[in-house]
Amino acid sequence: MRGKWWSNPILSSLTPVVEGSGFVTTNEGEVGRVATWMAAEEFPDFRSTAPAAKGPFDIGPDPDKNIDLTMLITILNFAFTDFVTSKKFEVTYNGVRYSDSEAMFACLHKAILAGQPILTGQWAAGVTRRDLEELFRGNIEIPMLDERVVALNTVGTALTEKYDGKWHRWVASCAPALYAGGDGLLERLVSEFPRFDDVSDWKGHKIQIQKLSQLGLWGLHRGLAPLGRAVLKDPEMCTAFADYIVPVALRTMGIFEYEASLEKRRRPADKQLLIPEVDYRLWKTYHATHYPHHLTRTIMY
Repeated sequence: MRGKWWSNPILSSLTPVVEGSGFVTTNEGEVGRVATWMAAEEFPDFRSTAPAAKGPFDIGPDPDKNIDLTMLITILNFAFTDFVTSKKFEVTYNGVRYSDSEAMFACLHKAILAGQPILTGQWAAGVTRRDLEELFRGNIEIPMLDERVVALNTVGTALTEKYDGKWHRWVASCAPALYAGGDGLLERLVSEFPRFDDVSDWKGHKIQIQKLSQLGLWGLHRGLAPLGRAVLKDPEMCTAFADYIVPVALRTMGIFEYEASLEKRRRPADKQLLIPEVDYRLWKTYHATHYPHHLTRTIMY
């Protein structure tokens, strides 16, 4: 049964794919089973306005500055593993080794603290390959460097022409929602900055993915709440973010069922689990949840 969320433009565009899939099916009974045990898990409260703990890449409490950084990250948040060697992009920052997107965050944080104007559209519009080689200096060249230059140049030019190069000015000009009759943040992000418009053709149907744009706006929503800035009044309209690992999780949970020719996944022989390892996984996941549990007075555990 489909709820109101299927009116979401992204989900509704996926209907032909869901109904036309020939290799993957969804076990609806398993959806209910997984929902039952997942309901017992603890999740971070995205509605909380309590001050967030400072992480290693904190840039202070200025909401505008945090908007500018989050959207810069959104432009660049792709491809961190070398496509030939499978080696991940890594950097050492303040004595800590970071990889993947966190390595990119470290590079950006270092540049901001050094006073480089990387949060402006003007910088993005004029950035060169050599600039990014220096900015993202790590164990390997960050993948798709030329594509990152193009993305920054095109987005930076549009941002400079319309919003004085400031993402926070663009955010302020939008309705505080993903969807608002064309004036919502997601609607305007993909229309004003085509770099973010992630759509594909599938058998004549226009399929919307919009992972990166939604991920960036969700990051704004989560990051700005503790700073007193409301961003989205309709966060429930976000869809799942398309990701390589999500299908792995859904298959492991029994929600996805693969056609026989695809069903060749097994845990490697050298990674077989021992019972205590399984025990710890269960304890670690559920020991602090709100789900009621039995208590026995004993000194034996």
